[in-house]
Amino acid sequence: MAPETGNHVKILCLSSGNADGLGDIRKQELAASGAVLGLRSASDVLVIEDPKFPDSMTTTWPADNIAQILSSAFSPTSSSSRKNSSSDEPTATIDVLITFDSHGVSSHPNHISLYHGARHWLSSLMAGKSGWKCPVELYTLTTTNILRKYISAFDAPVTMVIGGWKAAGMAQKEKKEEPPSLLYVSDFGQWRRGQSAMVKAHKSQMRWFRWGWIVIGRYMVVNDLKREIIT
Repeated sequence: MAPETGNHVKILCLSSGNADGLGDIRKQELAASGAVLGLRSASDVLVIEDPKFPDSMTTTWPADNIAQILSSAFSPTSSSSRKNSSSDEPTATIDVLITFDSHGVSSHPNHISLYHGARHWLSSLMAGKSGWKCPVELYTLTTTNILRKYISAFDAPVTMVIGGWKAAGMAQKEKKEEPPSLLYVSDFGQWRRGQSAMVKAHKSQMRWFRWGWIVIGRYMVVNDLKREIIT
């Protein structure tokens, strides 16, 4: 997911979820879900169909392939002018990129691959650009243990304490305008909207076990993001 400048949010999905042959249906459902959550139009959802990115619980996607997709989507000028001198400022069409962390929330190899691919893209974008600030801030969704994952809003105080402690430590090491971590806690109406986005829009994904995620999953209510340092 990549919010553009001016709070314009776009979703980039590298798989249609076609493991069960429902890829075409799920692409439509993702656009419908985005509309429920507040995206401006279906054109703000881009789904990549490429055999390099199979929907699989056992396959890791190559980081360089992911980086190529991100570069084409969000830094086309930079990707077409690799021979520029190190004095050229790195540019991108987005200012924030949000994806999974290195554990992928559910240890899904496709999710984990997105983390490594995002870091690879930004590292490539900054290659030979010492002295310049990276034009894109990378934030990742924090993976929790199984207990915290299913205690819904009760995880908010735990997340706040842990996040505050970590943020204080990072603030002592570096001073930047961007916050080292972000916390978002949904109110009841926002929680219900998130439920609707899944139950009404993502109907093909509504298997029995996902009701537990929707009813008591902390990620339906509490989401904390960590800013990744790109060197």
